[in-house]
Amino acid sequence: MPTCNRAAPGSFVGQGSGAGSRNLIRKHLRRKTVKTMPYDPAPAGTAAAGTAPAPISAGRKNSAAGRFRSLARAEWLQFRRNRVMIFLLLTTCIGLPVFVFTQLNGGADPATRAVRNAATFDVMLILAGVNVLFYSILSMATTRRDEGVLKRLRTGEARDVEILAALCTPGATIVVGVALALGVGCAVVSGQTPANALFLVAGTLGFIVVAGSLALLTSAVTKNAEASQVTSLPVYLLAIGSMGVYRGMLPEWAQDLAKNNPFGNCVDLVYHGWGAASEGMSAGGWEALIKLAVWCMILGVAARYYMRWETHR
Repeated sequence: MPTCNRAAPGSFVGQGSGAGSRNLIRKHLRRKTVKTMPYDPAPAGTAAAGTAPAPISAGRKNSAAGRFRSLARAEWLQFRRNRVMIFLLLTTCIGLPVFVFTQLNGGADPATRAVRNAATFDVMLILAGVNVLFYSILSMATTRRDEGVLKRLRTGEARDVEILAALCTPGATIVVGVALALGVGCAVVSGQTPANALFLVAGTLGFIVVAGSLALLTSAVTKNAEASQVTSLPVYLLAIGSMGVYRGMLPEWAQDLAKNNPFGNCVDLVYHGWGAASEGMSAGGWEALIKLAVWCMILGVAARYYMRWETHR
């Protein structure tokens, strides 16, 4: 006669077999452990025994600053592994501006030295902002979207503004660092300090906002990372056409376009900051600053509204 094993009270023997039974037993034991496990006595000088320990690090980990630091650190590590971005950084952010500075004749005239400094800073800002900042944000946003990373991040605790700011952090950090080093270097070598440092700072920061917003807008119409080489072309042409080194040679209608687009406003602020404004630029630095502020608000809102978080497929 077959024997029957009696189950101990409270056990789950006979209610299932294999993995199902093991899972039920684990859940049962987990519930009993949670219900019966006492709290550890508190050390002397702390809360009384039997009280739950206060969560010390939960608030720090879940804060907006903590989430942003984690996301920005991850994006920075990915940026450092991109050899193309490193090559563009060394050539366009550092190499070409230094070459322009050495080729232009500063002379003894302060106005001539100011023009050389402004032209060098202009080349750095446009080339670094477009090749490093704009293209890195465009490629990362498109790749993260197609891989489903952005969609998964949105389901967590990170807010949209934290995710987008983390995407812009590596390129923006590079542009700010190079701009600071180049500005100090030009002033020391030429002996000519900026006429208005506020305009230089505003032009650099405004360029970061403009390039980042345009990159996010461009990613919305970019189907994949390969297509970004085509969709980024209009932004490249607009930025290169707004450079001040040859704006005086453009026809009148092109000068009007150059000084009224957001890239042109940034360039105008650079030249007004060094005291080297020329023909075809905004009449004053404050005029360019106001127009740039309006452009930043429009592009920032548009990037947040039209940003595409899911793949086209």
